[in-house]
This record gives sequence, C-alpha cells and structure tokens, in this order.
Amino acid sequence: PLAFADAGHHPPSAARVWLLKKAQLLAAELSLRFAARVPHFAFGDTASLTVFADNVLPVVLRRAQLLVLSPELEAWIDSGRVLPAGEQELELRALSVHVCDQLVRALQ
Repeated sequence: PLAFADAGHHPPSAARVWLLKKAQLLAAELSLRFAARVPHFAFGDTASLTVFADNVLPVVLRRAQLLVLSPELEAWIDSGRVLPAGEQELELRALSVHVCDQLVRALQ
C-alpha cells in the first residue's frame, strides 16, 4: 500500500531515498508484541532498523543542536508554517536518520 511507500527523489543526486518509517515500525511492533508466542514474528534483525524518521525527530535533533539547518529553513520552521512534503522534507528526515546513526555509533 501507499502508506508504506515512504520514499522520494533527491534531485541533486537523482537518487530514490527510502525512509520506510511505517514499514519499520510495523516490523518492530509485530516482533515486540508477538515474537514470544508466534515464531514467525521473532525477527532477528530488528536492532538494525533505523530510527523512525517523522516530523518530530528533526525538531528534537535541532533543539539538541545535533541538526543545523539553513537560516531560510530555520525561519520557515520558526514561523510555524508546515514544511510541505517534497525535497526539503525528505532531505530533513533523511538527515535525521543519518544524525541518529552517527549518534548511536559515537555512543557505542
């Protein structure tokens, strides 16, 4: 279904970027809730899932000063306007995944 097709194009690189937040969240929830009773849901690789990149994660990372945005994007967000779906929104979510991955690596 389209709800799981969490991807977009990143024009500068012409790459298709997949974030798959809902698909990863579903896998994690199925494993967490049912793995003990239903062996099919005992996924052995849920620890390798990325963070679930939504609209909240960039806000948290920005407040923690782990994600620095352009002055224009900061002004847009600070004005309370919603960032429309598209290239900037996709890039912001992808950067959030990258920052969290780097944070995990640093803490290990």
